[in-house]
Amino acid sequence: MPDADTHNGESLLVVDDNQRNLQLLSAMLQHEGYTIHAAQDGHQALEMAASLIPSLILLDIMMPDLDGMEVCRRLKEAPETAHIPIIFLTARTDTESILEAFSRGGVDYVTKPFNRAELLARVRTQLELKRAHDTIRAISDERRELLHILCHDLTNSVGSIGAYCGHALKGEPERCRQTVGWIASAAANAQALINLVREMRNVEEYALRLDTLTLDAQVMQAVSMLQNRLDEKRIHPECRIPAGLKVLAEPVSLINSVLNNLITNAIKFSYPGSRLTLTAHSEGEWVVLEVEDQGIGIPAATLQKLMRLGEVTRRTGTAGERGTGFGVQLVRKFISAYGGRLAIESIAEGEEPEGQQSGTRITLFLRRG
Repeated sequence: MPDADTHNGESLLVVDDNQRNLQLLSAMLQHEGYTIHAAQDGHQALEMAASLIPSLILLDIMMPDLDGMEVCRRLKEAPETAHIPIIFLTARTDTESILEAFSRGGVDYVTKPFNRAELLARVRTQLELKRAHDTIRAISDERRELLHILCHDLTNSVGSIGAYCGHALKGEPERCRQTVGWIASAAANAQALINLVREMRNVEEYALRLDTLTLDAQVMQAVSMLQNRLDEKRIHPECRIPAGLKVLAEPVSLINSVLNNLITNAIKFSYPGSRLTLTAHSEGEWVVLEVEDQGIGIPAATLQKLMRLGEVTRRTGTAGERGTGFGVQLVRKFISAYGGRLAIESIAEGEEPEGQQSGTRITLFLRRG
């Protein structure tokens, strides 16, 4: 018997109202190392497909009550099962029936009585095609995510350059020299971010090269890039980070994708004139960095969504700023790539316990450098 690992644990759902056919198919496919789940009617097939999400479904056409054509239609209408390839099992060989099977979303068919070699060849072919499609989809998702990173995080650097140029045009000579330095720093950050995106295929697969970084210097650089936004909302950042505290991280993403996103979100959802606090301390093998605001907070239901990877939440800031929640997901990805973790605590406006005020505290656990 082939080793089950040959098929990477691929599971197949076999659907047939004939018990003998079901046993024959299951035994044949199990012998090849596949994990087999069996259903004897259309209703059971729909329930099992939705809960198991098999790699492939072999579906009998002629079944009482709910036939294979209708089962296939419902599977293709449901987002969670629409991508599962379906091979029809049929005793009918007329062209009209075969064309209908393909029009309903089937990818292939096998005629009864089964020819073992033909059946296995068709199953292998469809699984290979599915693996290729999944790979292409993963690459597409990865590139879309990298484009998000580029567009999302370049906004801070490019926005800072524009704001500083405005200051330079109106400023005194000494102030202009200082502003030019800020512009150069923001431009360098933008270029470094572009280089990072070019080199990084995916933070889950790509091993970021981690450096030992002085945390207070990284935080101050991130704050300086966003000083214009802080000034616009009259938000006062308080940085209480011990000098010389070192962490392991990748410098470009730490400033542009982690710190800038956390500070930008804090600004976005803070009240004008409020305080933003950044503190850090050592805790065993970790450096704990906390970013705390006095803003509108995050409702409990939204916070639950925000903590789930892949969820995107849309909220409006205190000055009408648009927020998607993508920044927090990005922060989580990079912190995980550094070998750390992230925690969020928040009290939403209108949900405050007695004696407490709304606001959000995001805690990063970074490995000590």
